[in-house]
Amino acid sequence: MITLYHCANARSFRVLWMLEELGAPYQLEMLPFPPRVLQRDYLAIHPQGTVPLLVNGEIRMNESVAICQYLASLHAPTPLNVERDEAGYAQYLNWLHFGEASLTFPQALVLRYGTLEPQERRLPQAAQDYAQFFYGRLRTIEQLLETQDFACAGRFTAADISLGYALMLARVLGLHERFGPAVGAYWSRLSARAGFERAMAVQEETAARLGLPLVPTAGVGHGRGAPGGGGGGRDSYFNKDEEEKKEGAWGGGAGGAPARGSGGGSRPRRGGGGPPPPPPRGGGGGGGGGTRPCA
Repeated sequence: MITLYHCANARSFRVLWMLEELGAPYQLEMLPFPPRVLQRDYLAIHPQGTVPLLVNGEIRMNESVAICQYLASLHAPTPLNVERDEAGYAQYLNWLHFGEASLTFPQALVLRYGTLEPQERRLPQAAQDYAQFFYGRLRTIEQLLETQDFACAGRFTAADISLGYALMLARVLGLHERFGPAVGAYWSRLSARAGFERAMAVQEETAARLGLPLVPTAGVGHGRGAPGGGGGGRDSYFNKDEEEKKEGAWGGGAGGAPARGSGGGSRPRRGGGGPPPPPPRGGGGGGGGGTRPCA
């Protein structure tokens, strides 16, 4: 069975959403954000200390868009995948990766240098500049969506999950006020999907059960010791600028609770069921671990 390591509203939400859309069985392990600070034993499982981490037998993957592409191929034929012989294949790949490289990365820097870093390390100008970067890229999909309901192939695909997560993160960061009418309508379509609602419900329910916040924790940093995090200075995690950029661009979400130990009480879940969830909140969070069975 697939195991997904996840922090609420982090990039790993793409994978959680994908699994729910597919109706695939999985086990969810929720962690406090950032796990490399607040749940140090996670480093023994994934030395990079980031999410997502997907484990499927001998397969281990940690890039959210690559995981979505893998799952779409693994479960083919599925409408979430676009095959090579389909007319929309090239656009599928383009928008699948645009959601991460062009829409999510700049927001990750807004989050980091506007909120997550301790006050003395924040860079307001950088946060503002990367917000403008995001707004510029947002115009690209506004134009696309003025004439079609989904990114490509005339249907909802994994590319829409990639783009949709970036819009979800924008709501976390308060950048959604610049959504144009086409993007706003697109977000409404995506967030009304049963798969999205199930993924959000699992996330919120697990965070509530573990007593973890659903908003980013200001000042927690990305490598400093934190209360309950077992110490460990910044240099313990970041030795190169590229590693710092990579680990900082995690996507969204939060932790802020003391480390609670890893795993703990998780149960198998099958995507594709569950009670009606609460409305999407656009929050973030992490936890100690857990899922619930679902028909």
